[in-house]
Amino acid sequence: MNSDDKIKRYYSFNPSQYGYLETFKLHRDIHEDGCSDFSLELQMRSTSDICDDKRLYLSFSGIKELKIGYLEGLLNLLIDIRPIREYQLEDIKYKVVESEYEAFSFLCLDVEATVK
Repeated sequence: MNSDDKIKRYYSFNPSQYGYLETFKLHRDIHEDGCSDFSLELQMRSTSDICDDKRLYLSFSGIKELKIGYLEGLLNLLIDIRPIREYQLEDIKYKVVESEYEAFSFLCLDVEATVK
């Protein structure tokens, strides 16, 4: 799946209806050569029906320039994912920004989105 298809897939899930952050899991793999990559998993819950069992799962790999702001409270987060091919950065394909509260932002190599 190319970058554009991954972004279309994310927006096809209508992410604005999954605004409540349940899980923010940052993981780092440390390799023998000393290089290490960060990955981030987000689990988002429905804002329209708190009893809804569906969740939006977002997985990001190759995290760079992670900035974390205010995450406390039951905030209705709006996550924007954009391709940044024009920046021509090595190992970076996307810019991710929580645009409502500036709760977090980062650059990453890959993104996967699913609803379960």
